[in-house]
Amino acid sequence: ACNLDVHKPKQNKMAMVTGASVAAAVVTARARRGNPIDDEGKGMSWDEQNRQARMDMLRRLIAQYSKDNSGVLNAEELARLVKSYSDTRQWTIEPANPTTEEMSWIERAAGKSIDENRLELALELWRSYITNRAGIERVFAKYDTDRSNLLEFHELKSYLADLSLGHPPAEWKVRAVMKEVNGADGVSRVQLMNAVSAWYDRASSPTGSACCVVC
Repeated sequence: ACNLDVHKPKQNKMAMVTGASVAAAVVTARARRGNPIDDEGKGMSWDEQNRQARMDMLRRLIAQYSKDNSGVLNAEELARLVKSYSDTRQWTIEPANPTTEEMSWIERAAGKSIDENRLELALELWRSYITNRAGIERVFAKYDTDRSNLLEFHELKSYLADLSLGHPPAEWKVRAVMKEVNGADGVSRVQLMNAVSAWYDRASSPTGSACCVVC
């Protein structure tokens, strides 16, 4: 998930990557040390067990919401599932249920024939978006000055300048970010996280200006 706020100091990217690598190594070591042994004597890590349990849960959800018992969901069935998924979680941001725009975004990401792997992606996208929704609303409240529900070119440029510690971005870079998220007329709420990620991907590249890191 991305931190969309601009008022907090950003950490060095290499330090963040190193810290994440160390944490992952510790988790892996603990999992290997505590591997359970199945009936055939084969080791199965806790991560593997958790993954299998998660896939089983997702298959049960598909079976519950698939009208034709095909083992996959269509867009209408996914919409019903996501709405129910939202209703059963105690989100701190209301309303949790997806808007038409948000649901269309989830459907495009998940694809037309949604198996357990695509469903996992859809639910993770929705969870991540909900977690960041308050930050997204703060960004739009400040930078969407014409209240069009889009961050148009100059509004997005102003936001990216603040993310870059006040350094105005080159106009071609702003247009490149808009193009990358298919925001021809501007960046919507559901596109904002991808736009920020695209901006920092460019900023951290050899040709960019890696002044700060958001993710």
